[in-house]
Amino acid sequence: MKKLLLILSLFILLGSSCTKSKERSSQAAKDYALVLSNISEVTPLIVHTIQSQAYVMDRIRNNSDTLNSCASYLYIAGDTVDIENGNVVIEVLFSQCMDFDGVLKNGSLIVNISNYFDVDSAECTVQLTDFSINNNIFSGTLNLKRKGSNEFEITTNNVNVIVGTKQISYEGTWLCTMGTGADVGLLYDNLLEVEEIGELVDKFGSLVQTIGSDLHRDLTCNWFNQGIAELEDSEGESQILDFGDGSCDNVATVTLAEFEVDFAIGQ
Repeated sequence: MKKLLLILSLFILLGSSCTKSKERSSQAAKDYALVLSNISEVTPLIVHTIQSQAYVMDRIRNNSDTLNSCASYLYIAGDTVDIENGNVVIEVLFSQCMDFDGVLKNGSLIVNISNYFDVDSAECTVQLTDFSINNNIFSGTLNLKRKGSNEFEITTNNVNVIVGTKQISYEGTWLCTMGTGADVGLLYDNLLEVEEIGELVDKFGSLVQTIGSDLHRDLTCNWFNQGIAELEDSEGESQILDFGDGSCDNVATVTLAEFEVDFAIGQ
């Protein structure tokens, strides 16, 4: 009888350990999906906002972008007369409101435009200050460079997301293409395509290397809806994160060893 109880206890322990290991491993993929989605909420908005000198000036004059954003646009510094060659700093300020994407935003983005309309040397720095997306607190700096008329490189080495009492840290490089939808003036009928390489420190404090390939997000979808990401931790354990076939189902699948786990992106 004692032997039977011991065997049963071992089975329970192994099953429990397996479940915890599975949960722990899949958490990195969930954290990666959350960070990726948060950056994808910010990047297209900034790209669209500063798409041309005239567009920037119109946003500053009217203090808003009523087609796409519930934010206020506030001039902070710089020479708006010589905006094409100089620096201009604006604040994109959200106050617990939702854009057309239906995502709750709060706080400010400080946008420093540097020679942005000279495509050969165009740069833009975005500082996230007391900023939150769906109540996840988001901080850090994104550096954006033009690589062509609708291609951009985004780099960051200090993005942090606070989810509850846990912190996720990310650094990496995105190569982005912004597709233009049927209505050129409307951001949210566009498409975002991303190739990504970076590293993530997940909620458990584990370091994970990341490579995202052929990632797509229709901006009418709340999350990425196509593409594959490969994640590998410091112990060499790898997993594949599949965002799906293009449908806006808010579901991703992570494969690790013999397990497959489906989860709702952003949760």
